[in-house]
Amino acid sequence: MCKWGNYKYLKINNKLRAIDECLFDFVKLLNDNGYKTVACCCGHGKQPSRISLENKKEILFFDFDTAQEISQLFPPINKDFGFWHREALKVKFKFNKLKNQIDKMIKK
Repeated sequence: MCKWGNYKYLKINNKLRAIDECLFDFVKLLNDNGYKTVACCCGHGKQPSRISLENKKEILFFDFDTAQEISQLFPPINKDFGFWHREALKVKFKFNKLKNQIDKMIKK
């Protein structure tokens, strides 16, 4: 997420577009690979980041916890959704533990 007004410019469909700096590389990658974008916003700390595609699809970015909460709003894909949710939480726990260890090493 970046401050409002921090843009990089990208030519899309022969028009120069202002892209939030923190989304620029991803938006460029999408457009360079045939996924034309029509709008984007990083949310600037108030909303989720989003990229709107020409094909009327949206890409939304959420933190892990929010994404898990949203997933719970839909019926499970697998018979044992609880198992996969527990596995995802284990991965998150291991990641946070590793991140804390790295943070401690950096502070030394």
